Amino acid sequence: MSKGDRLVVLGVFLAILLSSLSYASILINEIMYNPTGTDSKHEWIEIYNNESNGQNNNQGFAINLSGYKLFENNIKHSLTLVNGSFSVSDFAVIADDAATFLKDYPDFNGTLLDSVFSLSNTEETIAILDDTNVVVDNMTYNDSLGADNNGRTLTRLNNSNLFIEGVVTKGTPGKQNIGIQETITQDLALEAYIADNINLNIEQTKLFRVVNKNPNAGKVNNITVKYNLSLSGTGQITKEDVFIKDEISRYSSSNTGNFIPTSTGTYLLCGYILNSSIADNNPANDFACKNFTVIDTSNIACNVSINISAEKILYQNDEKIKYDLILSDESYPFTINYGVFDLLGDEIKKLQNTTNTNTKTFTPDIDEIDRILLIKAELVSLACSDNEVSDNRAEIMLLVNGTVITAAKAKKKGSGNESNITIVDVSPDKIKFGQLVKVKLNIYKGDTAKTAVSAYIIDNKDKTKISRTASSMNLHEKQAFYEMTVPILLKDNCDDDFEDGSYKLVIEGLGIITKKDINIAGITGNVCDNSVTKLKLDENGNLDDADEDSDESSILSTSSRKKIEYKITDFPKVAAAGDKIISKVKVINNDNIAHDFSVYSYVALGRKSVSGKIKANMKNITLNARESKELEMVNLINKDIAAVEYKIRVNFKKDNVKTLNSLIETLVITEKIDDDALNDIEEDDPEDVAEESEYELLSKEGAQAQLIADSKKKSLEAKSSKTIVSEEIDDADEIALIDEDSIDEYISTSERAKRLLPTLVIIVLILIEVAVIIKKD
Repeated sequence: MSKGDRLVVLGVFLAILLSSLSYASILINEIMYNPTGTDSKHEWIEIYNNESNGQNNNQGFAINLSGYKLFENNIKHSLTLVNGSFSVSDFAVIADDAATFLKDYPDFNGTLLDSVFSLSNTEETIAILDDTNVVVDNMTYNDSLGADNNGRTLTRLNNSNLFIEGVVTKGTPGKQNIGIQETITQDLALEAYIADNINLNIEQTKLFRVVNKNPNAGKVNNITVKYNLSLSGTGQITKEDVFIKDEISRYSSSNTGNFIPTSTGTYLLCGYILNSSIADNNPANDFACKNFTVIDTSNIACNVSINISAEKILYQNDEKIKYDLILSDESYPFTINYGVFDLLGDEIKKLQNTTNTNTKTFTPDIDEIDRILLIKAELVSLACSDNEVSDNRAEIMLLVNGTVITAAKAKKKGSGNESNITIVDVSPDKIKFGQLVKVKLNIYKGDTAKTAVSAYIIDNKDKTKISRTASSMNLHEKQAFYEMTVPILLKDNCDDDFEDGSYKLVIEGLGIITKKDINIAGITGNVCDNSVTKLKLDENGNLDDADEDSDESSILSTSSRKKIEYKITDFPKVAAAGDKIISKVKVINNDNIAHDFSVYSYVALGRKSVSGKIKANMKNITLNARESKELEMVNLINKDIAAVEYKIRVNFKKDNVKTLNSLIETLVITEKIDDDALNDIEEDDPEDVAEESEYELLSKEGAQAQLIADSKKKSLEAKSSKTIVSEEIDDADEIALIDEDSIDEYISTSERAKRLLPTLVIIVLILIEVAVIIKKD
């Protein structure tokens, strides 16, 4: 290579080098974000070529601003040259409206760029982008810095990263920032931050708080703090160390020392600032001390449970999911391990530990039509003795709709400006509560400015929504067709709030409403049990549509158990007339809110009490969220009653709900009664009769006749005007949950079998006899 060629290559290299040096040399220098009076068209931003040799020297390297943009309010604003040149060697002003700016500043003769923007009056981040959309400079301001509707501007301080309020009314666009104080006093302070009481063997990493007392003067760097810990009263130093903070804008308490207490007692923590990047003019606040106590709570009995709460059940893809980890008691230090998974158990968001219950967030990104996600959490450490660890895990199920809404321009003639929504299909064919309903829609959007479309299901009677949440979407393009499948998750109906029957599917949006009647009956899968139904998935882990009619393809409630549970935990199976019997019942509130309950019990023949007034032993209790209570229910049986089979009935009422929930068990009375025994059976209290008006009460004569007849048979069946089709029950002794206002009596499968046995024997004998006769003939 010749000497001349080498000079050419060197020249090109230097040109590239110089251009790269000037690449990031444009600085935001001054802004008028909230001028006096109206803001519109009066806002402006001054930029400065930092490669010039001083703010009043125009001999620096020129930078070509062609293709540069202003980034503001998440929008890239183009710049139009109005005055001067795109090659800027010192100052340039970007105006919201160039013509208005020149009226406000008639003497301005520098480089002026026109754009369209609107700066926030409270807080905003703005940036300058080069012709390749790379950020050249950015700054964040807020109204606490000044220049807020007082005619002044925010100006860069002495070529630093600090902005303060300028001293010149209307600012100095196109000129050097003047009248700025050259030096600003800075002050750094140290505060003891450790809690008054800390737990044994729990690591502490926030011992101090370092405070920049004058953040407007800029950040403070390279702070070194020396500290020690000693046992109070002894002076014995147990630890001595230092920590370093690289940078502090306002204050910081994280990673300000470390201490793991290994013995209980009272300690003294002291520390002082050794050095920093500033000349601290107030050393009096560089020193801090505090006494604190180490306690041991590991042997204190506690019962801490965990739950997870999300804002809703159904989310759109890329929509931020916010959820909370809820502890029943946060008075003890804890660690929670949590993460997000799909139904195959694959980790969507990796497991991590947290020591707080602040709101967590997660943004799904799926490629499928829909996906079920599980948020799981486990209480992995607790600074007390938890006597019930079965409730230390929780999970909720969420549905993410990944349907991509696309539109094709309408080509058919006559499609017009009128919007239209058509319900094409609803699946599955047999819909149950707690299930995922998929609605296929054809939508044509005309010229309406409305964009929102929502889908939900309501009760035909009182218009109550029975879907957990409305599925919503926005259709922006006009004169366009849309085809989509919308998922709707139904409420589980575990508390029998809704009846089987006809409901209304509603699609609402674009100024129109489309409805369709659908039938809903039964509850899907084990939605109300303590177990989670397995969902049928395809090979990609999606919901399998091949068997949507199956309970296995159903979506469950976010709760893995009933919100309210009632149990009879103990009861007498045999008693004598005149005995006092005690039954134990348990009310469990698995809900996230408190509820009031009324509980009462009585011994009954049919619907008649043989233990005094029906509500004589009523107890009223209040259970907080996730609380349970066991009650003893005492009943005194009448002295002169027949030695037959009776029923122990326990009724439960929640809040102001009219529906009764009943548990029923069998009680055998051992003594007999003569024909006049029923004279001592007490009639119902008129108030009780009024409240339980749907009960079918036996008359005294009917009950007496029934007793006489059934005494001969050695068994008594309560008279019933209604037939009960019982659910299949695995255990003959299992307690059925019954609405006493709507059905008469639960009869277990085994009991029905016993009652049918004599009839079956007779039928078999008759058949054998018929066979013998036929054979003889």
